[in-house]
Amino acid sequence: MFESMDDMTVEIKKIDNLKLVHIYELTGFDPSQSDRGCNAMAVFYGDDGRINMNEKEKHYSDLVQKVTEVYKNTNNKDSILMDDKTKEILENGIVPYHEECISKYYSMENQEIPVSIPASSLGRRFLSLVEYILVGIYKTMDMEIDIINRHYGWNGACTISGRINGDKEFFSYIKVCMNADKRYTAYATNFFTADGELIIDIITEYDHMELFYHSNDDQLSGHSMIRFADNGCKELHEFVYNGKQIYWGEGSVMEACESFNEELLIPGKTVKCAYKTPWKITYVLYDDIPENEVTHAYKYAYIYDEANYADIWCKTESINYDSNVRIVVDSIRANRQKFKDGRIQTNFKNGGINSTGEYRNYLQDKYFIE
Repeated sequence: MFESMDDMTVEIKKIDNLKLVHIYELTGFDPSQSDRGCNAMAVFYGDDGRINMNEKEKHYSDLVQKVTEVYKNTNNKDSILMDDKTKEILENGIVPYHEECISKYYSMENQEIPVSIPASSLGRRFLSLVEYILVGIYKTMDMEIDIINRHYGWNGACTISGRINGDKEFFSYIKVCMNADKRYTAYATNFFTADGELIIDIITEYDHMELFYHSNDDQLSGHSMIRFADNGCKELHEFVYNGKQIYWGEGSVMEACESFNEELLIPGKTVKCAYKTPWKITYVLYDDIPENEVTHAYKYAYIYDEANYADIWCKTESINYDSNVRIVVDSIRANRQKFKDGRIQTNFKNGGINSTGEYRNYLQDKYFIE
């Protein structure tokens, strides 16, 4: 199958015979987003080829991957002009750290059809989060919901029931759907009225969850940002009703926990922190340690406590700490689900442009049963 490529993609694919590589920082670029500037890379190659690009541009990851690959396969690396900081980063990027953690899967038998599809656990993964938002919205309207019963169905279907302000009966049918990897939508019926519905779009990333929601009559809308870090979790919620802001609040909602289901994690060396949320998801940051002076490996995981399910992100950066210049040289994405008989299914997902060729060829989109 042929696929179209834009001019820059074609140009990057042509990179060979490196003449000069310079990785540097555009000091002060977009300071509101981080404590560092913006990384950039200048490359001279072939007879007269040259590309200069920063990490905010669309093809930056493609450029980094291609240059790292060509550098790895260059026999006479001394022929390439580069400063010591750039050389440190590229030399270290040749052997990604996370390949050690998943090496056993290369020799394991895999299958392309799962024992259990991810959609089967959607209700148990996200019901508590949907409930948390529902209860919060009702509370802004001076209505306290006491959830008494919860029932999980198949393929993301659930029900919750209870009472509002102690006397009025409350019932909602909830359906959670997967739109794409890391993208979900939840529908909750009986939202304020018998024909009312709340629609919640859920986005999960390695360091944050973001929610956008609105009622089917468009009278209420809202946004939530839940950001995770090694020092806890910050949440921000905003509700708008009939065009007027009725709630805005931020705070910290996580409690550190020492006990969680570690067998759901891809093996690591050390756990830096683990926090349990009120919506029954445990956030784990582990292997957040420098491997040496210029390598930093990270693993992040959401463990969905009621589903025996984990979403996992791994990445390795080559860093020069003097200049704070860094490039991502390895990226892995996986989910793991434990069954009632004790077996664990591991599914490796699209790790993005920074995943290695071996990962994409042998592990991506495959299922392993242990």
